[in-house]
Amino acid sequence: MHSLVVKREHKWKPPTINNFKLNVDATLNSSTNSIRMGAILRDYKGYDLAALSKKIVGNYMPQIAEMKALVLNILWACDFGLTLPEVESDALAVVQSLQNTRQSQPMSGVLVYHVYHSSNMAAHGLA
Repeated sequence: MHSLVVKREHKWKPPTINNFKLNVDATLNSSTNSIRMGAILRDYKGYDLAALSKKIVGNYMPQIAEMKALVLNILWACDFGLTLPEVESDALAVVQSLQNTRQSQPMSGVLVYHVYHSSNMAAHGLA
């Protein structure tokens, strides 16, 4: 008997017209006591406007590393002076934490959404 395996692939979706979207991710490397964070800023046509790849020294728990990357990348994107209504991360626990706690919003007016890893590959590749 053969079993059918269905793999869900989710593609990146552009933001609404005339808006921008930031995708962020972080990876941990315990052997170097560091995290790498990646971010990519795109417009509603899907054009890459800016990208960031940065190493941060420190031994962080995964959720702390993802939260740190999320906040630092939002601040980086806001330095461009753009309105940034949408941010996506594949760190479900971090996104849920932000959505459940109003005081934890990294930046006023920024909505953080969870996406599947397959929708966040550009940011992951930079991390």
